Amino acid sequence: MLTAIAIPNSAALLGMQFHQQFPPFNLDPSLNIQEVTASNVQSTVVGPS
Repeated sequence: MLTAIAIPNSAALLGMQFHQQFPPFNLDPSLNIQEVTASNVQSTVVGPS
């Protein structure tokens, strides 16, 4: 899954670390939670490309 994040053009954000993790819920047809799993964490450091 790809996620696009808009980061403002601000020098204050240079070098900052961001972390993202997604907990998907699997539901049955009557919308009861069957399973909760977790993705691996993604870490990103803001810097010039």
